Amino acid sequence: MTLKEIKTKISRGDFGGLANIGKGRKVVDPAELAKIISFFPMDTAIKAFVALPEPSQPKTFAYLGKELQKQTIKSISKEKASVILNDLASDERFEFYSSLRGGELSSFLKYLTEQHRNETFNFLGYPEKSVARFINTDFAAVEIQMTIAEATELLRNTHQDSETLNVVYVVDKDGKLIDDIPLRRLVLNDPGKKIEEILDGFYVALQINESREDAVAKFKEYDRVALPVVNSDNVLIGVVTVDDVLDIAEQQDTKSIQRFGGLETLDFPYVTCG
Repeated sequence: MTLKEIKTKISRGDFGGLANIGKGRKVVDPAELAKIISFFPMDTAIKAFVALPEPSQPKTFAYLGKELQKQTIKSISKEKASVILNDLASDERFEFYSSLRGGELSSFLKYLTEQHRNETFNFLGYPEKSVARFINTDFAAVEIQMTIAEATELLRNTHQDSETLNVVYVVDKDGKLIDDIPLRRLVLNDPGKKIEEILDGFYVALQINESREDAVAKFKEYDRVALPVVNSDNVLIGVVTVDDVLDIAEQQDTKSIQRFGGLETLDFPYVTCG
């Protein structure tokens, strides 16, 4: 199939016909293929990329523009995203991840194997024992201009019950952390109120480069079940839960850390299961 034929098929919406790319003697250069796909509007380009033979996808992905790369990963299944990102050459993978910011970075890191994730952390300059290494992206955030009714509806539609949902994080339109509020404060206030009306102006956060020992100290000091993690621009990128630091704390003060957030003290030490 020639490049002209590929472009014609995409323009006609004949995405099924793209499955034959690479078959036969005609070899299609992935850089040229990416250029053709990128010519079309975002939605069409993503459909065309998804229709490519799976072996061709990682090589073609590397030549797509950064925004199209991000939107493609967001549009496909986690399984497919994982295959593509792990099959990239290391320099291509590093280039993609270095273009990500905030929650996108922490969310997309979940697709990598442990080896590739650690390699990427090293490339991005995060210390081996920093909280960046165990960020949890399962957290609830609402924007400050929302009403309580809008915020609770958003949480109801997008989140499941979890330990991190005890606290809701408030961000501005750029994703920068402004405050945190306990879930009960949403429930007990007038649904017509704005989120900004129920803030107290106090929150505790971890910087992404802080060590796990720093996290342990803050959990002890502020008695929290989860702490938000922000980057140097104060953009919320994830949370760290008390469970994440138990393996570090067990050799320091196990009974004390078991009491974080009201947890009951156990009569036996935590153990690591193989």
